[in-house]
Amino acid sequence: MSESSSENLPTPTGQVNDLPETKSAEQALRDIARLLEREGVPSSKRNYVIERVTTEMRAHRGPLPAVEDFEGYEDVCPGAAKEILGMAVRQQGHAHWMDRYNAQSEFWLPIAGIAATVIVVAATLCIGTYLAMNGHENLAIGVFSGTGVVAIGGAFLQRKRAEEPERAPPSPEPTRKLTRRERRERASELRRR
Repeated sequence: MSESSSENLPTPTGQVNDLPETKSAEQALRDIARLLEREGVPSSKRNYVIERVTTEMRAHRGPLPAVEDFEGYEDVCPGAAKEILGMAVRQQGHAHWMDRYNAQSEFWLPIAGIAATVIVVAATLCIGTYLAMNGHENLAIGVFSGTGVVAIGGAFLQRKRAEEPERAPPSPEPTRKLTRRERRERASELRRR
């Protein structure tokens, strides 16, 4: 619309809150048309406004584009659709590999820690026995006291206990005073965690 044509449009007299609540896009367009008609906007300008207000919304989710977009890529650049499909296949393969790797790591790392602890404890016992049998009783007592062994073994064995399960972020604080029932429900929810 040009500057001069916008001057001829009447300004709405009602507020935004005066518009009726709509339940669908079609209903909203009808409401806008009625409002423009009530304000005295000519039908040609009403249609122009309604065309500008009408929008199309599409939603798509996934590693591949929508079929229409996929065809468009192929039209613009031959072979692009095949490359996009190959990229999605490679990405999915990588995601599966990472899932397997993480699962194996969660299984084998604690076992490796336990095996290392057993080896360190067995070596400490062997060294302590050797020292005690060859006349170095004071050194053997130090080795058998196992200060280092206990620290290393405890670190490996307590690792799982130290890891807390992931929790959801705390809910936002209420802006009003809670009722007695709400306080009881929140307290019981916190106890269950």
